[in-house]
Amino acid sequence: MNNKPSNNKNKQSNNNRFNNRNFIYVILVVALMMFLVSQLNKQVEKNTNKEVSYDGFLQMVSDGKVEEVIRKSDRIQIIPKGYKEDSLTSVTYYTGIVEDADLTQRLLDAGVK
Repeated sequence: MNNKPSNNKNKQSNNNRFNNRNFIYVILVVALMMFLVSQLNKQVEKNTNKEVSYDGFLQMVSDGKVEEVIRKSDRIQIIPKGYKEDSLTSVTYYTGIVEDADLTQRLLDAGVK
């Protein structure tokens, strides 16, 4: 009797088991890495995008600290003077939208874009 075919099947079975385990480990590592990168991205955004009150925003405008204002659907984004877009230490601010008929004129008077 020849036992070689059955040994070959056992080797293939063991190889499949190791390949399946390795594949599962790779999937788990990739999922963990994606989670960590996502958390890091949230933390960086949290530290570089800060909320200010509307009164604080108006004070920044009157003090000449605002370079540009971008009105979005749910907020006003405030770009301060000296902001560098590619720097991780540069901070932008945002505030809620308040109906203020004089805001446009205030921004123009302060030289804000």
